[in-house]
Amino acid sequence: MRTDESVTGQVAPFRVEVSPTMAVAILVPQDRIPRPPLGTWAARLCRMLDTARATRTTRQLAGQLGSIGNQAGLLAAHAGDVSRAWHVTEQQLWWQGRLARRSHDPTVTAHAVQPWVNLGRLEALTGRWREALARLAALSAYEMDDWLELGCMRLRGSDYLGVSASREHFVGFLQAVYVSDSLKTMLLNRRFDLIHPFAASARAEGPLWWMCEEASVVAECRLGDYPAAMSRADTAAREATGWSRAALRLRLAEAHACAGDLNRARAILSQLAAVVRQLSPEVKAKPELMPITARLAGACHEVGLADDACAVARDVLQGARTANDEMIEIEMLKLLADASPEHETQAWRDATDAAVAVTDYARFRRGAPPRPNPVFDELYERLEAVYT
Repeated sequence: MRTDESVTGQVAPFRVEVSPTMAVAILVPQDRIPRPPLGTWAARLCRMLDTARATRTTRQLAGQLGSIGNQAGLLAAHAGDVSRAWHVTEQQLWWQGRLARRSHDPTVTAHAVQPWVNLGRLEALTGRWREALARLAALSAYEMDDWLELGCMRLRGSDYLGVSASREHFVGFLQAVYVSDSLKTMLLNRRFDLIHPFAASARAEGPLWWMCEEASVVAECRLGDYPAAMSRADTAAREATGWSRAALRLRLAEAHACAGDLNRARAILSQLAAVVRQLSPEVKAKPELMPITARLAGACHEVGLADDACAVARDVLQGARTANDEMIEIEMLKLLADASPEHETQAWRDATDAAVAVTDYARFRRGAPPRPNPVFDELYERLEAVYT
């Protein structure tokens, strides 16, 4: 226990039990689906396969089976079965190409873009960051060349109509994926030296620009240039609006904390916590916002704001349960087990242990291999039959 001057000028106790960090995950809001229990998710995908079998048009079939394959690959990766995730995703990519050729409908080719990107994400996850960045860079060719190489396929001209209503929308989608996933690849693989050159050349606008600024703050802080990180985060936060501004303010607090200025970090974080606690339950349950609010709870804990950390974590926990997001739920249970008052600690630890004991998410299994699950086997076998 230590005592510091609080943001109100009064003397108040702060518990600083963990070292401040600069999280590497992108916090600026982007599309994100909830992460439910993997068994429940797999069972739902099996039901979706039953529905897809009744599909009558090639384009609908390509879209439905593409969505199922994309989710199945993500599910396998979360379960820690990366080889299975790669196999499912690669099979889907080839199947989309065969379907386009057999149906003589070139717009089906557009459904191959997502599995192509997903292969890049798996490359990034397994440390093959060079391959991942090269794969993602291929997406930027379409705007100028009007064609896109996707392994065994080439997407040309108006083939985008399989997934987008206009060329402008499709180009915007490709640019968003190129920028956001390239940044994530660099951050995940700790290639902080690559962030600034990429951000300078990305021609990003709107939310993508704030992602570039956020990633640059992370890179500067991780490389030890705290003044640059604080200056960039402060300037960007003043210019941004909405949740992008909140994410950049949170980054500013992290930078101050990493630089040792805990009082300034606490001032920013307590203000953010006060705002977040006033949000409606519906907003707190939005999947795209949970990474920010969950990280806010963690950052409060790191600088000794135990009350704010627990209050925000409880709200995020309730939102995660409403959205059926098991990953965020377990993260908040673990945080509450660490940050809560002593008389609550054991109850939160018991709840955490119970949740971890039944989860299939690899990140919570501490290196244990994927557990056998019949519904996973059923899903993979049925997809194998469809894609071959």
